[in-house]
Amino acid sequence: MTEEVARYFLKRLLYWRNELFRLDKAAVKDIERTLQSLKVELDKRLQADAEGLATVTDWTRERLQAVSAWLDEALAGAKFALGDQISNTTLEAAFASLAEHQDILSFEGTASLVRAVGLTAEQVRSWFWETALGGETLQGWVERAFSTGVQQSLLECLRKSGIEGKGIGAAVSRMLEASVDEGINITKREAITLTRTYIQTANVQAQRAVYDANP
Repeated sequence: MTEEVARYFLKRLLYWRNELFRLDKAAVKDIERTLQSLKVELDKRLQADAEGLATVTDWTRERLQAVSAWLDEALAGAKFALGDQISNTTLEAAFASLAEHQDILSFEGTASLVRAVGLTAEQVRSWFWETALGGETLQGWVERAFSTGVQQSLLECLRKSGIEGKGIGAAVSRMLEASVDEGINITKREAITLTRTYIQTANVQAQRAVYDANP
């Protein structure tokens, strides 16, 4: 490879890295909007269901399991939305990366011997949606982000309120504070990390597919 060709590849790859960063920033904004909406919805549900959640003096395992089931229901929409957002962003990154890396390798189509890689949306989706990344599917990662973030924080608040004998107001206030602060923030970090991981993986997989097709 001549120095001029090497410079060309480097320039194009740096340009594409910047474009991926733009895609990454847009995806993060979408996630932040989703989680902000979740805060509002969760606060409303907690306020509306406060009587049923907080008027318990005996915090048994069965009761906590019932509260956990309530949280699963309350968070289900947000879990699905985040998984869907990350999946769609990944597909967009994968197709754009395929096109970009093929364009780079073929010198914008002038190298006619370069083989293009044609993948359907279903094939690309299987890289990230059906195939595990790091031993787990995308939806599994999202589920775990919520279970270690919002859900565990709220359950911990309920446990503390029960042990301390706090009233309904104190218990709900503590849950609301956790849902807006610790819980959502933990999930936000997880969600952003997931998005960036999947976008970068999509780019790497696309580049590898193009180079594998052109040994």
